[in-house]
Amino acid sequence: MKATLLACLVLLSMPLLAGGPQRINVGNAEDLALIAAGRWVIASSMPGGSQKEGALYAVNTATLVVSKLYPGSGGQLAKVRGCAPVTAAAFAPHGISVQTLSPGRETLFVVNHGGRESIEIFDIAVEKTPSLIWRGCIPLPKGAMANAVAVTPDYRVYITNMGAPIEGSAAGGAVAGSEVKRRWMGDILEWSEKTGWQTVPDSKTYAPNGLLVSDDGAQIFVNSWAGGEVHKLTRSAGKETVRQTMPLPFLPDNLRWGKDGSILAAGLRSKPESVVACVMAKEPCGLAIPTGIAKIRGDAFTVECIRNVGLQMGTSAIPVGDTLWVGPARGESIWVLAKSEASGEQCF
Repeated sequence: MKATLLACLVLLSMPLLAGGPQRINVGNAEDLALIAAGRWVIASSMPGGSQKEGALYAVNTATLVVSKLYPGSGGQLAKVRGCAPVTAAAFAPHGISVQTLSPGRETLFVVNHGGRESIEIFDIAVEKTPSLIWRGCIPLPKGAMANAVAVTPDYRVYITNMGAPIEGSAAGGAVAGSEVKRRWMGDILEWSEKTGWQTVPDSKTYAPNGLLVSDDGAQIFVNSWAGGEVHKLTRSAGKETVRQTMPLPFLPDNLRWGKDGSILAAGLRSKPESVVACVMAKEPCGLAIPTGIAKIRGDAFTVECIRNVGLQMGTSAIPVGDTLWVGPARGESIWVLAKSEASGEQCF
């Protein structure tokens, strides 16, 4: 692992990892996020395969003890922002994002597909263990379907929209001419309390997936999942958006910030059709779809290194202390990897 990355990561006392990766029993942990100064990881557990219901979990990063957060904990305030809480049976979380909107207050934003297409909003309270207090939702525009969510400190909410087809080709690559590709065309939507939902100009992307947004909204990183690319959109007032494109040797899913200005992209070493078959399967998928992780320099927009991971269907990776946590969209557990537990360059 690079010394610069270690110096910037949260310093935690982690259990020794011997004889392979440590496994944490949270199924379908499609997305992961750190809270409480790195003392806990929130995992978004998607329904599907052997996982019949969706849920949010917290994992103590020192002890690896798992606590279920939602449904089932915290107070619920009804009729906030014109919506009521989703029933426990319907709740279907996907991408998640944590933002500090005021000093000492962390807020969790969750893409939800159950009962409605929406962003569900929770206050995070941490005492002995975390709890979530549901604060409301932001319904998506008709026809939209979110994948990832990102939020700026001034409370602008961004999503990758894979729901409403967009005719034509994505910037940075010709993708028209195929019904499947046209079906996967999408864009990025931005919401604020003043304007509601609006399309981010020049954000058309083939199969938009993982998403990161700088605090000022001037830079957006978005994955073209089925295209095997990461795009960097640089926006300036009154000017056209500048798009840079970086190919990766896997299908990038989620993106996460590193504390040293780096970005981690996690995704799948397979063909899009095989991944879709696994995600849509009613029972556990029998295909072997290993995981790839890339460390990207956000400023220079270059790949620093790529790491191969044996976990099947891994879609999210975050650094925790001197370990790397990887969660699968379909699978029985989160993996906690030490520095030596990978092939390729040891760059994390």
